[in-house]
Amino acid sequence: MQPYPRRVATFFLMSTLALACQDSGSSSARPGSGSVTAELGDGMDPNAPGALALRGCFQADYSAVGTVGKTQSLSLLVDSGSKSLAIASTLCDDCDELAPLYDPSGANAKDLNRAVNAMYGDADASTQTGWDGKAYSDQVQLGTTGATQMALGAIIHQSLDSQNQPSMFIPSSCTGTLQASPQEGIIGLAPANLGPTQVDSYLNSWAASTRNPNLFAVQLCDLDGRLWMGTFDANFTTAAPQYTPMQWNKAPNPGYYLVSLSGISIGDTNLSIAANNMANVLADTGTSIMTVTSATLSQLSRVLEANATYVGLFDRDFMGSGTCVLIKDVSRAQLDAALP
Repeated sequence: MQPYPRRVATFFLMSTLALACQDSGSSSARPGSGSVTAELGDGMDPNAPGALALRGCFQADYSAVGTVGKTQSLSLLVDSGSKSLAIASTLCDDCDELAPLYDPSGANAKDLNRAVNAMYGDADASTQTGWDGKAYSDQVQLGTTGATQMALGAIIHQSLDSQNQPSMFIPSSCTGTLQASPQEGIIGLAPANLGPTQVDSYLNSWAASTRNPNLFAVQLCDLDGRLWMGTFDANFTTAAPQYTPMQWNKAPNPGYYLVSLSGISIGDTNLSIAANNMANVLADTGTSIMTVTSATLSQLSRVLEANATYVGLFDRDFMGSGTCVLIKDVSRAQLDAALP
């Protein structure tokens, strides 16, 4: 997610890392109720923070379990397109479907006596989500990566949709069946200049408190994944890391993690894309949507629509239809092998 005007979350900070989803020297348990664990791979620095298991999927979002106020265990949407930690609290007037709720009356919490709010979404007000809250200082820790005392948002109200229903934390599905929201909050991994000033950047606060580099890496699989703070595990990479400059402080989107693409191709066909259409691209763990310019989409569509297998399975107008297609009797592997 991103604070308005865009919603996004990126999976890199100091570098972009390609992490293989098959187990390699590590193992993780499918997260269950109240339990998210992951073991270190043999290649990880034993002095570096360990991997946290992420629960979720590419068509929804990914969450990690965090501890707030030393004792409260909460599921948090991992979002590097915003900086803040915001949690549905016992003060909230429309969080009845969420549990557990953050209790800001804990011994470690301190009321900072200031209001805070954030909006997420694109420029279309009808699709924006967000929250209003109060700022508190409390101790926060993801897994065993080290604790930090930081200013966070205790949500007292979340945005409502057109049906007057809460829309910040909504039911999602990784299996085809909608389930209650798997999160009680959202934790941002962006730097301090992105988002409301009344609360802290979790990443900056964590790095300063634990004396770790402000680096993180994620492994986002079709189902679940892992998050590394301050390091990455080479056992999960398919090759040595490849680095590209990030333009995270570049106008008009200061604070967002931006990269420039060198090209776009489908199979062996390279699309002829103008350089200005490939600059300032945001990577996003908070959405499964890929956004391109209209000109780029037109070129991509023409290449796909020239492929007989694609047209036979999806229809020639699929790219512009905005609808889903149920493909029967074709496995994912067969589909991948047939398409360009």
